[in-house]
Parts: sequence; structure tokens; C-alpha cells
Amino acid sequence: SERRGACVGMTASFRPQRLGSPRFRLSCREHDWRAQTDLAALSQVARGGAVQELHLEPLSREEQRQVLQARSVEVQDAEAFLRRADELGLASLFGNPLSLDLMIRAVAKGGRPESRRAIYDLACRELATEHSLGHLDAKPLQPGDVDRLLDDAGVLCAVLLLSGKASLTRTQDAAASSIAWHTLPAELQMHDPGAALSSKVFTTVAGESAPRHRSIAEYLAGQAIAQRLQQGLPLGRVLALMQGGDGGIVEPLRGLLGWLSVHDARDRQRLIRLDPMGVVLNGDVASFAITDKHVLLETLRDEAQRNQWFRNQQWVSYPFAPLASPDMTDALAQVLAEHSADASHQALVDCVLDAMNHGEPMPELRVLLEAWVEDANAWFANRIDALRAWKQCTDFDVRKAREWLDQLHQGRLQDRDARLAGELLFDLYPKHVEPEEVLRYWPKPGDVSATTVVPQFWYHGLIKLSQPHDFAVLADAWLRLQPQARHPHHDGEWSRLRGGILAGALEQSGDEVSDKRLQAWLDIGVDKHGFSKLDRDAGGSRVARWLTDRPERIKAVVSLGWSATQPDSKTGRRYYWESEQRLHGARLPRDWLFWLLQHAADAPHDELARYCFGQVAHAAIDPPPGFDVPTMEQIEDWVEAHAERWPNAREWLLAVWSSPLEDNWQSDEYRHRRKHEAQALANKEARRTALEPQLDAIIDATAPAHLMHQLAGAHEERFYDISGDTPEQRVQDFLVSDEGTARAAIASLAHVLERDDLPSADEVLGLDAKGRYHLLRPVALLAARLAHEREPGVVDTWSDSLLSTLVACWLTDGTGEMPGWYKQAVRSRPGVVAPLLVRHALPRLRRKGSLFVTGLWALSHEPGHAALARLVLPP
Repeated sequence: SERRGACVGMTASFRPQRLGSPRFRLSCREHDWRAQTDLAALSQVARGGAVQELHLEPLSREEQRQVLQARSVEVQDAEAFLRRADELGLASLFGNPLSLDLMIRAVAKGGRPESRRAIYDLACRELATEHSLGHLDAKPLQPGDVDRLLDDAGVLCAVLLLSGKASLTRTQDAAASSIAWHTLPAELQMHDPGAALSSKVFTTVAGESAPRHRSIAEYLAGQAIAQRLQQGLPLGRVLALMQGGDGGIVEPLRGLLGWLSVHDARDRQRLIRLDPMGVVLNGDVASFAITDKHVLLETLRDEAQRNQWFRNQQWVSYPFAPLASPDMTDALAQVLAEHSADASHQALVDCVLDAMNHGEPMPELRVLLEAWVEDANAWFANRIDALRAWKQCTDFDVRKAREWLDQLHQGRLQDRDARLAGELLFDLYPKHVEPEEVLRYWPKPGDVSATTVVPQFWYHGLIKLSQPHDFAVLADAWLRLQPQARHPHHDGEWSRLRGGILAGALEQSGDEVSDKRLQAWLDIGVDKHGFSKLDRDAGGSRVARWLTDRPERIKAVVSLGWSATQPDSKTGRRYYWESEQRLHGARLPRDWLFWLLQHAADAPHDELARYCFGQVAHAAIDPPPGFDVPTMEQIEDWVEAHAERWPNAREWLLAVWSSPLEDNWQSDEYRHRRKHEAQALANKEARRTALEPQLDAIIDATAPAHLMHQLAGAHEERFYDISGDTPEQRVQDFLVSDEGTARAAIASLAHVLERDDLPSADEVLGLDAKGRYHLLRPVALLAARLAHEREPGVVDTWSDSLLSTLVACWLTDGTGEMPGWYKQAVRSRPGVVAPLLVRHALPRLRRKGSLFVTGLWALSHEPGHAALARLVLPP
């Protein structure tokens, strides 16, 4: 509020009048302010008697990271903290600031709970403990209060889970998803269930109380049931409520079974045999005795023999980690020693390797793992996992890894799509496989299928792992080894790699190298026909920017190229334009034309002199924007001054500036060109007249959608009749304005994202289904890209509705490289992106014929897409 502050409701009695009728109340607990007495008090001070409820959204992954970084005294490594949370299956809890705080405090106290059970126990006890001084004054905690409250909460959670209901309600007419409070039987023998429901273990909305998180409900319910089993409750009665007609545990109760197996040690082995995967995925095997682990491994073997795909849709791997403990070495060795190609055995080995990849290092099994890496009859996924387990089970054996790498590259050891080699390169480069030689391992023809992609190491690993000084060496090695795309399908990865190497070499070492070496590097981005083939988003824009900032290096590189140009074997002509292709779209210096005149004067032979002079003569009669252009008089003076050295210079000039009357085709071409120029000038004048009244609206980004659409098209070089080497020049040409107006129009593009007529995600997807698109789609995408380039953090400030619109726009457009804002949105807000990607992908996946689904390929190849993949892959 502009005139009053906020009241924090922390006391048992809430009297807003005494506080001066504040406009806002912040409450740490919903059921406090939702109580009828508080609602009545709030209504007395609310305008019109209506109370508006605002809820805090869960913390995003990036916000969690910011919290951890701000508390670096308690948590020294934020990334390691979040990674460990992922491994323990706790990441979903940390959207709640309280749960995140609990874990931070545990780490700060030195407890460092290393098991899921320890963390859940800590979290539940903290949720059950009252911290409000006002509440404690009204009702101090007594010995055993927390234990009794957690037991009551566990009973209530068990009732909800076993009945398939979602909540408890105090109303007489309970909904189908709720249990009426008054119907709970006395036989449950609870101490104070009302206190349990009022604790932070539950949330209460509109009179309905539900567990704060399902996994906490399963943990507490398992604990409460286990206590009653110890008191004599028959296990069969509990299982009768959990099993389906086939005797298996019904899907919604597998989490409960997992925690029940943790709390009920007496019946654990029986529970394991009922659902070994449910126990692994939902419980905590770390708390099991060695005999229990042996039974679990045996049961997994039996499960694999019954159904080799028993892990289908349950490929999460970290819960297997506790099976890889020192006391299990012999049992795991027995599994790995057998090399049966039978699918059931391969499925069991898959589980064992998952355990070893997440559990304790087991150097005793190193030799067995090496055999699996080399086993050509094994599932290829098992060979990959065996290599990963081998790398962490002992000190990295560089000699063995290099031996494997050479065998794989030479074809003496079977590989699939060069993935094993790529996995090894991640650890060998750049310390053991140096930049001078790493490109020797670029996949050979046929190593990578045309239907897949090159390994991650080549897609992003090489660039990411290289040190600043490595890029110059990589550029030299590229020129020496000449790696090529192995299939047209791989052109994108190949271009991305060479563009990244060239850009890195220029940025890190370009100012220190000679002009000759620089010229050679720039050849990396030129194809065999002499044309620049660097994509703007694959390093091309960085290369162009670096050269643009160094006009003297541009001149030196072009001059060197001209001097080395040889006559073509067929035509005998020298193609000097190839030297300028090495500039990869860099903006030429403003004095370029005068420099060309000077170069023409000093050229070693007349063919080069004529080439340079011809460009200047053309510019004098058709001046290009952004250059200092010699006048016709200055050019004629040059001809006279250099007549002795270049006696044909007058003929060169006449060839450019005139045309013989009998030369009909030149006359026709001249007339057509003059007509075209006249038409272009007329169009430009018409455009100026039409746009002038709209300039203010364009600069404010409020102009009609079709004008903003045209502005974006000019910026992105989509119109053949709009000229300019830079976005600013093209926008200036489109608007027929000065430079300041063009810059202002570009700067204000971000305001497009605030327009009321911006389409919703539903509108964008609906139009796409009809083969159409909204006029503001390209404008919104351009605005998002520019906004993210200026301020990467802006993505986190966008509302869900705006982000949804932008995601839908990009998915239905799908051109160019994946924008940076989309990558950030996927990392920090996958829940917003996921449903849109599903809606976009499913209709396309069901079509017959060619398949292209924007964003699909990135799920398994783009860093940061794991959370999104988990959300979208099931549907």
C-alpha cells in the first residue's frame, strides 16, 4: 500500500483495529487467517467487506539456488546441495521455503543427514514443532508432544491413503474426495487429531485439510502402521487394503509400501517380495540390514526373469545406490561375473550398475566392470553404465581409458554412434587428450547413424571443457586435420563445433596472432566453394563482432587473401571475392572505399587493381549506406594520377559508368535497373509517408500488429527490398528515418511483451493447428530474445501467462537456434513449459510422413532439460 504497511499475523488473537486497520496481512500459516474469527476481523477492515487472497508460488530451482547462495555460511556448495537433493528424491520438497530451510539448518548443524529416512524424520519433526512464541506462550510444548502429534498425523495420513481420499473435512456433507471428520472411529486411538491437523504437516483450504506433501504422508503413514503392527495388528489386514486382485500392490500405494518396509523391520523381507521396485524407488534401502539387501537383490532377479521390462517407465536410478555398499561386494560380483546375453540377466545387471553409479566406490569390482565395457553382446546401455561405474570405482586409469579410446576409434572395440568414445573424452580432455590431438577422434564416416546425433562431447563438451588458451590450438588443429560432417544430418553439430572453436580462438588469442595465422583461422568457416557458412547463432555473430571491432585486421586479412589468390584452373580468372567471404558478415570499415582506391594504386597486377577500382566506381554512382564514398571527381582524379601505372584505368571507369549504344543487353539492363531504382525510391517515399504518423506508436511498441510484424521482419533481414548490414541500418531503411529513431524503435521492442493484444498460448496453438500464425508471433519472439540478451534474469520476472505465450510462439515457429530465454525457462520453470510442449508434440507425433517437433530433440541433448523431460515423456 502507498499509505500503510503490512501486518504480520503471528499471534493467537488477531485485532486489526488496534493496528490501525492495515491494508495487508502476511501469515505464516493459512489455517490461522482462514479461521472464521480471523476472516470476520479481516472483513471488518476490508473495502466492501471482501478479502482478496494472495498465495506465494513455490520457489523455482533458480530461486532455491539464490537462497542457498545467500546462505553460503551454512551451505558452502549450492550446486552439490541441490544435486544431493535430486539423488535423494527431495528436490520437489524444496519449492516450500520451510522445507528448504529445514535442510539448510540440518547441514549447518553438522548433522548432514545422508539418507532419505533421516531427512524425512528431521522434516516431519520440524513441521510438527511449534516455533511461534505467541503460540508457545498460549500452549507450551510438553515432553512427548511432538511424538504424539506425529503419530496422530501418521494415522490420519494412513486413513487418507488407504481410503483413496484427498482430505479431511469438518463439514457434515463431505465431498466424494473427502472424509468427514466426525466419521473417524474411536478405535484409531488418537491423542489430539485436531492439533495434528493444525500443524504444518497439513494444509487447510476452505475447511478441507490435506497432507502438505504426499511423500510426507506416506512416510508418516508407514511409521504409524509399523507401530501398530508391532502392537499386534496383523500384517494381512493391512495388505488386504493395499493389494489388487492379482496380489500386487496397487499403484497409488507403492509409496506407502516403500516407507512401511523401512519402518517395519520385522516384516521387511515379505514386503520386499511383494514389490521390490516399489521398495527401492519409494523407501530407503540405506536403512536395510545386509540380509534384507540380499533378499532385495534376489527378488529383483526373480522380477527380471518374470518380466525383463519390469522397470518400464521407472528408470530413475539413484534409489539403487544403497545396494552398492561394502557388505554387498560379493553379491554384486556374482551378478557381474555372469555374462549371459539373456534379457532378464541384462535387466538385473542394469539395476546393479545403477547402484554402483550412485553408491559407494567399489574398486574390488573394477576388472569385472572392464569386462562389461568390452562385452559386445551386452546391452549397449549396460556398457555405457559399466564405463561410468568404472570411472568412479577407483582412481581414473588414464592408460586403460586411452587404450579403449584408440580401440573404439579404430573399430577394434565395438561402439554405437561413438558414444563410448565420447564418454571417455569427457574425462580425458584436455589433460590427457590434448587440444592438438582431440580432433583426431572426430567420428569417422559411418560411426554415427544418420538417424541420431553426434555424442554430447562434440556437441557442447569440447567447447565447455576447453581453457581460453586451448582455442588457438584447436583452430590450428582443425586446419591441419580438416574434420568433416559425416552426414548432412550432422551439419548442424559440425557447424556449431567449428563456429565455437573459431569464435573462441579469436576472442581469446586473436589479438596476439599474426595476420597470416588469423587469415588461416578464418578459413575454418568457409566451405569448399569459398562461401562463408558460419551460422549466426553457432559462433558466426561472435566472429563478425570481433572483426568489426578491428577494422585494420579486416584490411590485413583481405589484403593477404588477395595476394594469395591464384587463377582458376578452368577459367583462368582470380576470384578475389573469396577473401571477403572470410569476414563472415563483419561490417566493413567506414573508409573501406578509400582504402580500396589505395590498394588499387599499389596492386601487383592489373586484375586486382581493376577489381578494387571497380567496387569504388560502382559505389560512386550507387552509394552504399555506412561508408565514406569518393566523389566522381575524386575517382576521375585517381584515374589521371595513375594513368602511367594503369593505362587501362580509363577503360575500367567507362565500363562501369557508361554503356555503348549498340550494347543492347546493357542498355536494357540499365533501363531495368533505373526503373527498379525509381520504383524503390517511390516505394520508400510511400512508406515514409505511411509510417510517419505511426512513428511515435512504433517507438512505443503500440503500433498496429501488422506494422510491428513488418518492423520485426526488417530487423531480421526478411525483406529483399530493405537494405542494411546491421539491424539498426535495416530498421532505419524500413522506417525511412534517422539512426536515433531506428535505435529507439529497437530499444522499445521489449514493450511488445506488455501489449494487451498479445495472443494467449491457446490462441497461438489454435492458429498453428489451422496452419496459421498470429502477426505478433515473430515480434514477440524478437522482443523476448532482445530482452534476454540485455538482461538474462528477465525471464524469471515474466508471468506464467506471458511465458506460456512465448513458449507457444517458439514451439510453433521452431526456426533457428533454441533461444536462450527458452533454455532458461526450461531450467527454472519446467512446469510452465511442459504442458505446452505436450500439446505441441502429440498431434505431430501422430501424423504420418515427415516428423519435426520443435523442442523434442533437446530433451535428451540440451543441458538443463532433465526436469522438463521427466514431465513430458510419460504422455
